[in-house]
Amino acid sequence: MSEAILIAAAVCADLFAAALAYGVKRIRIGAAGCGIIVFIGALFLGVSLFASTLVKNLAGTALCAQLSAAMLILIAMKNLSSACMDDPSPLPPDGEPLGFISAVVTGLALSADSLAVGFGAGVTMSVNDKLLAVLISLVLGALCIAAGLFLGRKLCKTMSRYRTALVSSAVLFVLAVMKLT
Repeated sequence: MSEAILIAAAVCADLFAAALAYGVKRIRIGAAGCGIIVFIGALFLGVSLFASTLVKNLAGTALCAQLSAAMLILIAMKNLSSACMDDPSPLPPDGEPLGFISAVVTGLALSADSLAVGFGAGVTMSVNDKLLAVLISLVLGALCIAAGLFLGRKLCKTMSRYRTALVSSAVLFVLAVMKLT
């Protein structure tokens, strides 16, 4: 269960960071847009978690656990290396809504990590834990988007993306260590 929560937290950290950026830019994400983004992420996570079972059957549990730990560490390192400072340009006028196409594109862009994290973490998880991770990612994803938008608009106009990347990377490192023990 704790592994499912950590996986969901790791993939939802990017949702929070993206929503934070949208909040700072005063772009609104409605319920439909939030649902689209969260559903795409959970779909990618679920597919990759269950596809990892096929690889486990072919390569063996021990090798897959080592490979998944390595993948999680590489993703964490990528998150840290790609983090950059927020754009210091002036804020646009209030109220630009995120459209359907933009929500789909955002969901797809943010799901690359979900795909990789799910594949890397899923090799040692039970079916129930995989389903739990997908369900938690749906709920936590929506909460992260709401919190990111709120904080972006109200509090964090000077927060760098690097800080959110640190949180995501730390969670992925913890998952990798759990795979090796």
